Amino acid sequence: KTPKAIYDYVVNSLKYDYSKATITSRAQRLGARETLKSPDKALCTEFTDLFIALARAAGIPARELQGYAYTNDPLLQPLSLVRDVLHAWPEYWDDKQSRWIQIDPTWGNTTGGVDFFTKLDLNHLVFVIHGVDVNNPSPAGTYRLDNNRKDVEVYFGKSKSPVPLKISAEYKPDFFTKFPLGPSKGELIIRNNGAVAAHNLKVDLNKVASKPSDPIEIRSIPPYGSVGLGVEIKGGIRGLFTNKVIINSENNDSEEISLSVHRSAAVQGIPLIGLFILGFAGVFWCKKRFGVYLARER
Repeated sequence: KTPKAIYDYVVNSLKYDYSKATITSRAQRLGARETLKSPDKALCTEFTDLFIALARAAGIPARELQGYAYTNDPLLQPLSLVRDVLHAWPEYWDDKQSRWIQIDPTWGNTTGGVDFFTKLDLNHLVFVIHGVDVNNPSPAGTYRLDNNRKDVEVYFGKSKSPVPLKISAEYKPDFFTKFPLGPSKGELIIRNNGAVAAHNLKVDLNKVASKPSDPIEIRSIPPYGSVGLGVEIKGGIRGLFTNKVIINSENNDSEEISLSVHRSAAVQGIPLIGLFILGFAGVFWCKKRFGVYLARER
């Protein structure tokens, strides 16, 4: 068994019991064995326990994480919003990457199939790690549960002002498509030159592409990173005056940014045009001179 196969089994076999996820509920932790007997009575602890048990049985190191995980779903919002009761999710050890990888089979089930295995979001904040003992160490706030009073607060900070993005674009034509008279295929490189990640970019290529197309979505570009897009741009004289792409960024209050393409096929092909014209003029001149010379000889 692989971690992904175990994750899929847990997500598809258990059913989250919303009736137990209430402030007044005193649900007892079932454990992996009892969870298999009552798969429709699961909370996050049951999803976590079953994954850990199956992973360890398959020889895969796994352990429990407890902490704060925020969601906009009011039925799944952590009880830590009103009382110090936290969320649980597992992580497993990946030998190839030599690191622990966090996953959340509970949210994989309750969201109707959203992938929380390949990449976990940034809404999960770990308070404690349980490797040997499921109860120790205790996470913040669990030293008493005799009332609904709350004394552990978790807030997400908000930037007071958006950080301006520093994006640039460069077009690199393929070696065999530098001739400027027709469309040119190549790679459009979008670079993030800033110190913050750029998220949810939409690249509009209609001003530079040879054919109309929908905006290309880029989920994220890390600081000082880049993303390459295969494109076909306009050739001929049009390529000289339409070398603009428009990037719409969620980071920058949806402001549209017009960016110059540094190198277009049309610009790179100007020397070729010059050589062609010079060559044609040279042949014409030689032919004319040679014709005059023959006329004199006669």
